[in-house]
Amino acid sequence: WVLQFQVLQPNAENDDKADENPLALSAQDRLPPEPRLQSAPGFGVDDAKNNSRINLELREPQAEYRELQKQWEDLWKNGEKDEKTGTVVSLPIKDAKEKLLAGSNIKAISEDAGKKVLEEANTMVSGSSAGRTTSDTIR
Repeated sequence: WVLQFQVLQPNAENDDKADENPLALSAQDRLPPEPRLQSAPGFGVDDAKNNSRINLELREPQAEYRELQKQWEDLWKNGEKDEKTGTVVSLPIKDAKEKLLAGSNIKAISEDAGKKVLEEANTMVSGSSAGRTTSDTIR
């Protein structure tokens, strides 16, 4: 009995030192087989205002939509200017309406000219004319 205890005691001491199960897989062995695909490597959105890139690799799937929505709302509210020339590239809709109405570029056409434009818009090339003339009217 004592002899058995003396043989087993060193093994027990060695087992206490080894925290890891010898049959357990290592971290490398637990990885999936090649090729390993990342969810979105290098995935991001360009931020034109700050001349930077917003990294979305570790964010939720809707992060791209939310970032783009913020940029679009900013563009709709504040407009955009060309950095090189300073020319206004886009205006908010409210400002564009005011600018259009303030200018005298709006020209109305006469009733007869309007009817002519409407009639031309409602005509189409029919199969019976073999594509030579506009003969049918859309009603």
